[in-house]
Amino acid sequence: MSGVGELIISCDVSQDSCETAKTVFAQLHEKNLAATWVVSQPDDSELVAWVNGYSTRDEIAVAVGQENPNQSFSRRDFARDLESVAKAAKRGIKISTLVPPASYTYQHADLAIKHGISAVRRPVPPDDETTVVPRRGRFGLWTIPSSMCLSGAPSWFGRFGGIQQLRRAIDRAIVLGGVCHVVVDISAQSGANMSHVQRGLDRLIEHAQDRGAQDLLRCVTIHEAVSQRIEAERNQPAHSILREAA
Repeated sequence: MSGVGELIISCDVSQDSCETAKTVFAQLHEKNLAATWVVSQPDDSELVAWVNGYSTRDEIAVAVGQENPNQSFSRRDFARDLESVAKAAKRGIKISTLVPPASYTYQHADLAIKHGISAVRRPVPPDDETTVVPRRGRFGLWTIPSSMCLSGAPSWFGRFGGIQQLRRAIDRAIVLGGVCHVVVDISAQSGANMSHVQRGLDRLIEHAQDRGAQDLLRCVTIHEAVSQRIEAERNQPAHSILREAA
């Protein structure tokens, strides 16, 4: 095993799952693992205040377009959804990542950039490729695909081969020097469903700690992953298009 991989953990949270999210946050925080927390109203979220009160590394992201996830965005609707980002900024809450539905095709990316957005989280790709590559797109808006989703559905264990597949995804990112991005869906989980999520999360943390202790894995937020790549681009030497005079 060679190289250093990156692990991104992003957690989808609803108002109803706030208490569960606090428990998950405490579990990650205890192991010094930062996460990106996805909410719909960052300016009116108990979890946002909780996260910002305990961590300087964890990131708050905003879910947009949830009312009509199968429809394309009009410019007006997209601008309306971005109002929550502006409201959060007035309260000192920095938002740089959006989480739109799968139907989003990067229209109106200029509006996102004007609100300080630098990244968009994308769904799990259809080919189930677990090592993802962040890419810079229109107007400099970066896309961060998801590798897999820990949800309460028992079918998750069949689809992804369970815990072993999760470990292999992390190890593959290490070998390739790439990114493994795990979405933890706690937005509508309770009871037995949440136990499936918790089981996967426990094993995720365990394996991340093991690989991190070997200096093979770094846990980063979406914002950190994008910021590092923007900085790397800035540090690249400029290539002049002028030729020396003969």
